[in-house]
Amino acid sequence: MATSAGCLLIVLFHLCATIESSDATGPPAGWISMLGKAAGREDAALGACDAAMLAYRITWPYHRRINHAVEVYVAGYHMDGFFVTYRLVFLAMEHLMKEQLDVSIQVFVSLIYRKHILEPFGSVGNVKITTV
Repeated sequence: MATSAGCLLIVLFHLCATIESSDATGPPAGWISMLGKAAGREDAALGACDAAMLAYRITWPYHRRINHAVEVYVAGYHMDGFFVTYRLVFLAMEHLMKEQLDVSIQVFVSLIYRKHILEPFGSVGNVKITTV
């Protein structure tokens, strides 16, 4: 029963992410999508997710086990002067070491990442982490 509920949760999350990232309604006013068919856009989205997770892990050491982004579902950015704000939803892996076992768990992360264009790191807010 627990596995079917977990699978249903994954399908529901993927559906919500797909609906949110669809181009039917377009991104919110002033937001530019980082996902698409242009070369390098997916790499830029993955890089933004990794930078946001690095900034988050520095702030919250408990989540240091969460590794880089594996798949990006929503990635958009908005420029405001010298600041860029990213809206990101992605799948990452969390590695747990329990005794002699190395266990990997899928983790869905939704967050807002804001940084100055001349600074290497920024700040992370509105973080929601869902473990499956």
